[in-house]
Amino acid sequence: VRLTHINVSGVDGEGTKAMISYALQLPIRLTRELSEIVHAKTLGNPLFIKEFLNSLQAEGLMYYSQKEKRLLWDIESISTRPVDDDVAAIMTRKVLRMPPDVLYALSVAACFGRRVDENILKVLCSSDQFGGVIEILQRVETDGIIQRQGTYFV
Repeated sequence: VRLTHINVSGVDGEGTKAMISYALQLPIRLTRELSEIVHAKTLGNPLFIKEFLNSLQAEGLMYYSQKEKRLLWDIESISTRPVDDDVAAIMTRKVLRMPPDVLYALSVAACFGRRVDENILKVLCSSDQFGGVIEILQRVETDGIIQRQGTYFV
């Protein structure tokens, strides 16, 4: 297998502002302070920016206001909140926030190793004990925790 290493640098401060403004569907003037804090904490790493914003929402530091009809955030708490400095820590936090049924489905899939064929899961899921595992794995596929490669979950 031939591997090619690609060095990807982070986005600059203006890129972070544009990214956050686009993600939150708000003008830069409203997201500027948040963007500056996020950029300082993530060093412009796009994956860290995305996961940091997701964690802010999951922790209630970013929320939708019916009154304002837009996302709001607790800038003081965000400015003092630590950021994970590696992808493994980000993914670990993400997994720990998952509901028990998702953790169960991931643990069933993990029993088969690095990848599991959906056809094997279909046989397994015919029993009441493992019913729903495929549907749950398909649901978390959108979160980037598990991926599809043909008929395999990896």
